[in-house]
Amino acid sequence: MSRARTVARAVIGVVLAAVVSATVAPPAHAAPPTPNFGPQIDPYAAAEPQRTCDPSAKPGVVDIQNLLVSTYGRPSKGIIRACNDGGASEHKEGRALDYPFNANDPGQRAQGDDLVNWLLATDQHGNKHALVRRMGIMYIIWNRQIWSTRTLSWTPYSGPSPHIDHVHLSFGWNGALQKTSWWSPLKPVDRSQGDITGDGYADLTTVTAEGRLAVFGNGILVPGNNGVPYHGVLWQTDNTNWGQDAKSITTADVTGDHFADFLVLTSAGTLQIYGNQFLMNPDQSPFTGVWRQYDNWSGYRKIAAGDINHDGFADLAAVTTSGKLEIFLNTKQVGDGQSPFSGPLKVYESGWGADVIDIALGDVTGDGYADLAAIRTNGALEVYGNGILLPGRGDTPFWDITWQITSAWHTVHDISLSDVTGDGYADLSAITDTGELQVYGNVIGHTKTDYYTGAHWRYPTWTGVHHVA
Repeated sequence: MSRARTVARAVIGVVLAAVVSATVAPPAHAAPPTPNFGPQIDPYAAAEPQRTCDPSAKPGVVDIQNLLVSTYGRPSKGIIRACNDGGASEHKEGRALDYPFNANDPGQRAQGDDLVNWLLATDQHGNKHALVRRMGIMYIIWNRQIWSTRTLSWTPYSGPSPHIDHVHLSFGWNGALQKTSWWSPLKPVDRSQGDITGDGYADLTTVTAEGRLAVFGNGILVPGNNGVPYHGVLWQTDNTNWGQDAKSITTADVTGDHFADFLVLTSAGTLQIYGNQFLMNPDQSPFTGVWRQYDNWSGYRKIAAGDINHDGFADLAAVTTSGKLEIFLNTKQVGDGQSPFSGPLKVYESGWGADVIDIALGDVTGDGYADLAAIRTNGALEVYGNGILLPGRGDTPFWDITWQITSAWHTVHDISLSDVTGDGYADLSAITDTGELQVYGNVIGHTKTDYYTGAHWRYPTWTGVHHVA
């Protein structure tokens, strides 16, 4: 073979190698850019499966779709799905995104893997699964596996599609509506209501049918609980006299340490405050002794605690036996010999008579200021939005009814407001006359008009339970 032919073949080989290299090199699979976030982070998105049909793409989902298109260059497989197309899906509410990655192609599989790893990575502040939380994503399906906020882990997926041609992202309502920290700084929220363990999710304090004071820990994120909050007793007293001793109970952060304290209006006519000792007692018993006691409270019949003025210390609302509603702001004086409550800021002279079955305080509207709820014998559930910041309203937080249901709530004998799902909006817990505990998730984030439209969780065997807080 001539030297010229050998050189020609070598040159052709180099050219072909360059062409092949240019045409089959795996595409880059870098994840999208990550904004610079501070240490504060959103809670995990609660399970919010499709309940209605509104196939319009929600703005948060559209924004993430645009981010993926700009990063990877391929068009999306879509957000919305017709109401009559298949079974339940967040696509039918415009809250799910399918973005194409071919798991059988090494380059695209690397892209898909890199995307989900990016979403689930721990950030520089130590926040696990940081971007999933900041975007409000409930679950991810990719290449025959599913990750969800219910399990916080990957498990085999056996649905009708193996998801080997796309990554599926389903968003909670806060993420879908751009109300999470991916889009804007976290707003201040009051999560002290009912939060005995200090994890940002409300626990449930009750007086049981046996007369014990008991705390049910919130296990909504515990793997295996399938997004259901209350599964068992975290702590309870040996004392079985609470059924006869307690007229009304409430839990909120009176001392400003981010752990809910326990307040009880007793049948003996006293108001007692039990400081939360969850972190101090070796067995994590939260309420082991009275911290402050107020005598001469026999003229009151219902109490509720919550942060009315957004200063980090729970305030107090109380219904009197003479039909008044009194509001006590927390003095923030919690040292030895000091008292968190003195005289009332505001007395509502009428409208709070014997028809009031129970009251509760909690941040219903999600603005960081506790609102007031009441149930009445005429069947009404009323919410009084907190207007303390409105001009001329500094001493009158609850002016009038801002939302209500007008029937069926006369069958409930005790209510509480607290953030069960960790989204910054107070959910509603209720004990019915038939012995059922009902937990109503706050749905204002996606209905825009209503707070409580139906019980998300029902516990049918709570007969004889006296109070919830």
